[in-house]
Amino acid sequence: MRGVIAMERLTSLRDGIIPLHIGEFNVFLDLWDPRFLRIPLELSETPRLLNYFLKPGDTFIDAGANHGTFSIVAAGLVGTEGLVVAIEPQPRLAGLLRKLLAQGPSRFQVHQMACGQYSRDAADFYIPAATSGSASLFPDYSARCHHRSIQVATRTLDELIDWRRLTGRTFIKLDIEGSELSCLLGARQLIRAAAPTLMLEINPSAMRGAATTKTALVETLLHLGYERFVTPDQLELPRSLTNEVQDGDVIVLPESPKPSGRAHCL
Repeated sequence: MRGVIAMERLTSLRDGIIPLHIGEFNVFLDLWDPRFLRIPLELSETPRLLNYFLKPGDTFIDAGANHGTFSIVAAGLVGTEGLVVAIEPQPRLAGLLRKLLAQGPSRFQVHQMACGQYSRDAADFYIPAATSGSASLFPDYSARCHHRSIQVATRTLDELIDWRRLTGRTFIKLDIEGSELSCLLGARQLIRAAAPTLMLEINPSAMRGAATTKTALVETLLHLGYERFVTPDQLELPRSLTNEVQDGDVIVLPESPKPSGRAHCL
C-alpha cells in the first residue's frame, strides 16, 4: 500500500479516489479512508466464498457495501442476467460504488442510504475517523472517539428492493454495524418470498451500541426460518443455529433453499 500512497502523491488526486488493478479486479480506493488498506485482503478472500453460493442470474444484495469488494466480485459471478444491489449511506463511498459497478457485467443498483426496521427521511449517521467500516447509526458505538456525523435516509429492505422480481437465488450480506436485527425486521416480506442466504457480522460491541443482543438476533433468525449456519472458513460444515453461535462473520442458511439450475452444496 506504500506504492498506492506514493501514486496518490504523484498524481495529486484532488478527491483522494484512485483506480487500481488488484489481481483480476479493477477497483477504486478512497485514500482518505484508512479502511482502503483492507481491500486487497478482501479481494483475495471473497471470490472463494461467493463462488460457493452465487451463479449466473442470481441476485446479490450488499448492505453496508463500503468500497464494494463483495459487490464487484458478485457482479462477475451473477453476470449479465443477474443483479447486484449495493447499499451504502456514505456519499463518497456510494459514488465510488457507482463507478465501480458501472464497469462490471451485471445489472446493478446503488442506494445511498441506511437499512432498518423503519423508513425515515433523515437520521444521524456517525463515521469514525479511523475507519469508515465502523460507521453506524449508533453514537454509543461509532461516536466514542474522533468522528463526524451526517444525515442519511433509512429504508426497509422490503420497501427498497423490488423483491417480487428478483432473479435466481438471492444472497444478502449484512455488515451494518449493529443494524442487522432491525434490518431483518424490515425485510420479512423479502425473506418470505426469496428465502435468501444471509451473511451477517455478529459484532458484540456494535450490538451493545445498538442496545440489542445476540440472543434477540438468533431468535429472529429462527422465527424467519433459519436453523443452520456455516462460517467462511468452513462452508461445507453446517451447524445448528443457537445462541452459542460464534462472533464474527456467519452465513445462515434458509430452511428450504430456492430451486436453481445448478446444484449448490449446502
